[in-house]
Amino acid sequence: MVCPDCGADIYRSRSRNFRESFIKRVTPLKHYRCPDCGWRGLAAPAKLTPSGINHKTVFIWIAGVLLAIAIGMFGSVIIR
Repeated sequence: MVCPDCGADIYRSRSRNFRESFIKRVTPLKHYRCPDCGWRGLAAPAKLTPSGINHKTVFIWIAGVLLAIAIGMFGSVIIR
């Protein structure tokens, strides 16, 4: 992969905090860094294919939707 700013080769960068770790786990985006210009940002891995579905990500999204539905139903019972 190449840097969007200077065109140099970029490499993967470690997550710095919880937000970056969360983004890395639930999206196909990963953090990259350019050693030449210092650019750091999100990009999709070069080998991302439709057949490479991350089952962990799908499970997290489904669990989140079910949790939101359960909270909505439970919240409406308490309000009444």
